[in-house]
Amino acid sequence: MSVEVLAGVAVAWLWRKFKRSAGRLDEATDEVTDAAMDRLTTVVKTRLTGDPALLKLEQQAASGVEVSSTGQRVKLALQEAAEEDETFASELKQAIDALPATDSATVRTAGRDYYEITGENAQITVDNR
Repeated sequence: MSVEVLAGVAVAWLWRKFKRSAGRLDEATDEVTDAAMDRLTTVVKTRLTGDPALLKLEQQAASGVEVSSTGQRVKLALQEAAEEDETFASELKQAIDALPATDSATVRTAGRDYYEITGENAQITVDNR
């Protein structure tokens, strides 16, 4: 999975995490999802500490207002960080790989230059064709 796709998947899951953070789900299976989302959030927040776009994404998700440019800025910040730091890229990939597969978070590809990541209330398209 390319750095660009990793960043896109991370943003989709972060949106979901920030939107849910006010109220945890009760079921045991959701504890696994929450733990994995917590790990991803920790990895991203540790690397992007103080990043205005990440702070704005969290605020927008909490209020239910989605602005695509905010997600794009976070995605670009994650891409840059992962390209500059192989350790971070590895941690990001491990955190994403630990996320459970669900019907509400899918990745579609069309060749190596097109990816569509759809999550709960978030969709990111990467088209480098």
